Amino acid sequence: MPVLFNPAAVYADDTYVKLANPTTPPAGDGTGVAFSHDSTYMAVSHVTSPFITIYKRSADNFTKLDNPAILPTGDGQGVAFSSDSTYMAVAHATSPFVTIYKRSADNFTKLDDPATLPTSTGHGVAFSPDSNYLAVTCQNPPYVTIYKRSADNFTKLDDPTNLPAANSWGVAFDPGSTYLAVAHVGSPFTTIYKRSADNFTKLDDPATTPTGNGMGVAFNHDSTYLAVAHSISPRVTIYKRSADNFTKLDNPATLPTGDGQGVAFSHDSAYMAVAHGNTPYVTIYNRSSDNFTKMDNPATLPTGTGKGVAFSHDSTYMAVAHTTSPYVSIYKETASPIFVSAATDVAGTTISITFNKAIANPAGKHAEFTYKVNGGLAQNFSAAALNADPTRIDLTCAGTAIAFGDVVTVSYTKGTVLAADGGVLDSFVDQAVTNNMAAPPTFVSAATNTAGTIITITFSKNMANPAGKHAQFTYKVNAGLAQNFSAAALNADPTKIDLTCAGTAIAFGDVITVSYTAGDVVAADGGILASFVDQAVTNNMPGPPAFASAATNAAGTVITITFSKNMADPAGKHAQFTYKVNAGAAQNFSAAALNADPTKIDLTCAGTAIAFGDVVTVSYTAGDVVAADGGVLATFVDQAVTNNVGAPPVIAAFTPTSGIGGTTVVITGVNFTGATVVTFAGTPAASFTVNSDTQITAIAGSGASGPITVTTPRGTATSAASFTFMAAGPNLLLTTTTGGSGAASTSTPSNPVSLPNIQVQSAALYSSRVAPGTPVSITATAVNRGTANGSVSIKVYVNGEVDASQGITIASGKSTPLTFTISRSEPGTYTVYVGSINAGSFVVDQFADPNIILYVSAALLLASFVMGVLYITGRRQYRY
Repeated sequence: MPVLFNPAAVYADDTYVKLANPTTPPAGDGTGVAFSHDSTYMAVSHVTSPFITIYKRSADNFTKLDNPAILPTGDGQGVAFSSDSTYMAVAHATSPFVTIYKRSADNFTKLDDPATLPTSTGHGVAFSPDSNYLAVTCQNPPYVTIYKRSADNFTKLDDPTNLPAANSWGVAFDPGSTYLAVAHVGSPFTTIYKRSADNFTKLDDPATTPTGNGMGVAFNHDSTYLAVAHSISPRVTIYKRSADNFTKLDNPATLPTGDGQGVAFSHDSAYMAVAHGNTPYVTIYNRSSDNFTKMDNPATLPTGTGKGVAFSHDSTYMAVAHTTSPYVSIYKETASPIFVSAATDVAGTTISITFNKAIANPAGKHAEFTYKVNGGLAQNFSAAALNADPTRIDLTCAGTAIAFGDVVTVSYTKGTVLAADGGVLDSFVDQAVTNNMAAPPTFVSAATNTAGTIITITFSKNMANPAGKHAQFTYKVNAGLAQNFSAAALNADPTKIDLTCAGTAIAFGDVITVSYTAGDVVAADGGILASFVDQAVTNNMPGPPAFASAATNAAGTVITITFSKNMADPAGKHAQFTYKVNAGAAQNFSAAALNADPTKIDLTCAGTAIAFGDVVTVSYTAGDVVAADGGVLATFVDQAVTNNVGAPPVIAAFTPTSGIGGTTVVITGVNFTGATVVTFAGTPAASFTVNSDTQITAIAGSGASGPITVTTPRGTATSAASFTFMAAGPNLLLTTTTGGSGAASTSTPSNPVSLPNIQVQSAALYSSRVAPGTPVSITATAVNRGTANGSVSIKVYVNGEVDASQGITIASGKSTPLTFTISRSEPGTYTVYVGSINAGSFVVDQFADPNIILYVSAALLLASFVMGVLYITGRRQYRY
């Protein structure tokens, strides 16, 4: 069994430095990577033909070999070498789903496919360390396929009794070829098997399982640790093995930043690396006993989502397969430079540090160093440069000037300073500096005025008059270009200097910094101000008003916008706003006015009138609309507007459908509130009463037969059917006037006219929830309450629209049943009326996945079969 090294002692200062990319990178997104056991070859599986790219290493150079004569048939998903470096296997997306090659020198020749193939897209592949077994994970059951090798033949073994829970990805054997771990979708997210001869038996799941879909899995090289990369934090879960038990260790203090995709241990077990979904795309941990501590990221990161990671057998190289060109990044372990000594120059403005090896140019990395004077606070440098002696870095002091006799120390927080060979400088703290020399004022704070036109800087001591020296200061807005000041003046408080901005106006929320290039600005005691760079400035500008909501008036002519604070009068500024109706072209307003509520602005529409149901948005292009406190309104685009324009009326039915002048007609429908006019064939009703939003009682005047209309402020509804006026005859009730008094009397003719009165009495749906296109049955009953036989067309309304109709004839005093069938393809809720009677509503469901229908159908068939068996059994049990 391999002996574990002590990584805390041996590798504490080491780092992984990115090597130059191979001249020929993989052809598409890298999905997996593997080194041969002798560290000579590296293979990358990837999408896009040839689906596998093989490199040969010479020193730190990786040169692409010729593609195999026969390539994998689909997107490469995983790759592995046998421990004797003789075989290479590629899991891929198209049958045969795994392709196995045998190496001879630098040539990889495809072997015959196994007689029994994986059942679907191959995701992961692994050889046992004794090269006798090959495991392939795939998308469909059995999710893992295990082969036994005999010479160049790979024969499928029986599937384990207990399979992984679902679609499987990563797979790994332990170094003793005893255990096999599979990372997969679905709890427990990883399944561990123990091998006995050719049988693989599932072990009990760990007490604590990974928290999300397993994607990658790896054993360390003495079988002590097992790591699983998975979705959902902590994204990597590490177990320690004791016999057949795997116990979860505490999570590393710093976790990967995105979904874990791949994981690997270095062969000496000193490091563990996780490839994952978000930058830095690979996270490397240093192992000390059972603790895994995140190392600093490599200076150059992979360029896209890390999918696979592997270490060379000698632990010198690490490779990451990822989704963006060059699709694979290769790193080499490199030692750090070491601090030797430090000293100031004679002016006390520069500290030079000497290291044990040549250093790469540190320009721009000065912020990673600090220095202290007499044990005070850490102070910054304004520049870092490589000395003529390349083992030295010169750091220009930006804080307190160093005076004669001061005790000076220098520190470095590990960052991006490198040795010429790529080694990353490690942190050091309070290293002694030889003082080859002497106290200026120091920057304390800075703030804008409320108008954003002046920056006032506070210093550590009283300042001399800086008039005329404004050019030595600059400021930046949101990390943009340095901008100038037009004047500098001493504040009433002599520790402060007021600088008048000459560049970009400062707005609320802007991040402001101020800098000074050492010149002749001095303190009152003569101390010379030293340079400082990008010091933070407190921005005292008032915040902009924020859009809160918007709504139309009932007429659809005005849009009122509500903001987060009181607004100034916007009169004349309406052209800075636009609105859209139903995602059409932007339209203008004709006026803008402050509402009685000062947080609101009323905008008068000058374009298309807004109608009921229109989807309305409002936009603003930043101009000079401001809040009462001066905050400037920022641009907003296509903010939703609540449409308060009411719905137009709809007539569903009326009864009776015929009569004479004076007949009482009940009209049913929706949106009748506020009705102003009711007509019969264009003739106003003698009178009408709005009973509710869904019913009107009208008295027919005299007129021709025709449709009924109802007019509200939101529009006019016209009935689909016509009201039939019947001429008055000798058999009608008559109203006459008797005597000279003018009093009216009513007489009944001997032969009254008979009239039909057909109405829908009841209606009901037979389904409340159906699949798209499934027929829905409707039953109803119509009755003739009139004194004569009659005929009429009964209509079915779905969401207010006529969907079906049926003509019927009913004798006086009789009723008849009605049946209708309707269907809808679009998902949603549908309300059904038969005439004026509400039959109810039904819901059309959305079945997005045909498999759901298949599974539901299968479940129903199985349930029916079980119930049938129970029924037959019951009858037999009680048969006499």
